[in-house]
Amino acid sequence: VLMPAVTLFLGEQARAPARRLLDAGVPVALATDCNPGSCPTRHLPMVASLGCTWLGMSPHEALHGITRAAALASGLEDGTGTLTPGAPADFITCSLPSWQHIPYRFAHNPVQDVFIRGRRVLSRPEPRYGRELDDSHQCREDLSGVSSC
Repeated sequence: VLMPAVTLFLGEQARAPARRLLDAGVPVALATDCNPGSCPTRHLPMVASLGCTWLGMSPHEALHGITRAAALASGLEDGTGTLTPGAPADFITCSLPSWQHIPYRFAHNPVQDVFIRGRRVLSRPEPRYGRELDDSHQCREDLSGVSSC
């Protein structure tokens, strides 16, 4: 389990060898290590961003790292971290043009809905930010017309 936000918060220069591990066939999980001393954040999308920008992971590898690989590293072998028949169905929906924007939008909270065991437990009626990126990476305004990218 790699925790790149710890490196960022502590101002360390050395970075975990995620790319070498992945190339060697080692599963790489990503986590926050949320605590008041070395990493006061719970922001998994930001950890995925750091996985891509600092650790050389692809968006797919980073998303897998914060979902399925993290579940397996935690001993959860019931399908947690996947969208497969029989799995617990814990997932989010996002206000983004595609899943690749999860690590692309650094420190952005894209979560629109949260589902636990298939039941919606949180829902936001509209995106938090005034402007979002469309598929061509151009800014577009949402209904509120607030702010700029």
